[in-house]
Amino acid sequence: MRNNRRRVPSLSQFMHWLFILLLLAAMPAAAHKLAPSLLHLTEQSTNTYAVFWKTPLATSAGQSLQPQLPDSCVVVNQPEAKEQGTARIWRWQVSCSGSLIGQPVAVTGMAATATAALIKIDWLDGRKVQQLLNADNSSFVVPADQGSIEVIQVYAVLGVEHIWTGIDHLLFVLALLLLVPSTRLLIWTITSFTVGHSITLSMVVLGFFDYPVSLVEFSIALSIWVLALELSKRTHNAAVHPGWIANHSWLVAIGFGLLHGMGFAGALQEVGLPSGDIPLALFSFNLGIEIGQLIFVLAVLLLMRWGRRRFTEWGEPAWWATVYSIGGLSAFWCIERGLAVFS
Repeated sequence: MRNNRRRVPSLSQFMHWLFILLLLAAMPAAAHKLAPSLLHLTEQSTNTYAVFWKTPLATSAGQSLQPQLPDSCVVVNQPEAKEQGTARIWRWQVSCSGSLIGQPVAVTGMAATATAALIKIDWLDGRKVQQLLNADNSSFVVPADQGSIEVIQVYAVLGVEHIWTGIDHLLFVLALLLLVPSTRLLIWTITSFTVGHSITLSMVVLGFFDYPVSLVEFSIALSIWVLALELSKRTHNAAVHPGWIANHSWLVAIGFGLLHGMGFAGALQEVGLPSGDIPLALFSFNLGIEIGQLIFVLAVLLLMRWGRRRFTEWGEPAWWATVYSIGGLSAFWCIERGLAVFS
């Protein structure tokens, strides 16, 4: 007779995963990548620029990021610094002996902070240039002009980077993958999550409404914990009949997607949208998020398929280790972010 009792990990396996959870919990900053820094140069008169430099406070308190302009540019007035929300802002003016076109612009310190920096240059004649810098490409030579392709590239990359470095968002998607019982329902569920976060992302960035950041971050963590709690009622082979959440996962996904969209909007608000290409930049950022999300989903599905073939006897322990990991991290974030709401 087949034994239908649930197999649970041994005490040693449980302690092993609990130790990993504690290590991850000790690094709460990993839940969100620091928002990209922003260097914005606005030409005020011929070869004279107003400089706006914005970088996260967490970065400023540790390894300092520094913009580097061409040697031909000299500071007209000393930079003035102030704190604004979670960022520190500097403003000053520079005068350059010649055009910035063909000259290098760089940001130092990104390798140590694992952050990115968006460079924007606006000329008096209406031309605009944007470039995303990171640890691998920390400088670029200023071109004469850029078109729509460059805007798409910059903001799509920002979207991909944001979803891939947002561990809380990825854990939510992973929980959906484990929760949904069929491929057809999975497609509807992922599509619903996309619709949900696209709506609020667009509305927040376009200024239709504001929201309490700490409360939304707490709600995002709570959404992951709710899915983990539902997963804890089942086994990896879905021997237990799916509950209401699993059977209506598309509805749950679109509802929680509205919350996650507000989280996505935070990074985009930090760097802003180009005034002449707002719809294109917003679409590209959304597109980048979807590309990153789909790659993650495909990678997880392939890994799960490979694991089922190679390690069939480890199916149940792997299931519980994953559920414990999702539940443990989300519970920690609920506590951490809940304290921030009431502090």
